[in-house]
Amino acid sequence: MDGTLLDDPLRHRCLAGSLIYLTIIRPDIAYAIHIVNQFMSAPFSTYYVAVLKILFYVKVNLFMDFIFWP
Repeated sequence: MDGTLLDDPLRHRCLAGSLIYLTIIRPDIAYAIHIVNQFMSAPFSTYYVAVLKILFYVKVNLFMDFIFWP
């Protein structure tokens, strides 16, 4: 595994856990959040960087409309 174990994984857990709620209205990021949340018990620095990149993606694409009509 690339990266190092985080000394204090609390920030990673809070951010990754909060992103779970976004999967309800943003299905485009559901897979990435699923992968990041698999490593909540012992997160590596690469997964923390991935969480930050997901947050940046959400910020940039904030007003994109992802409502799927049947």
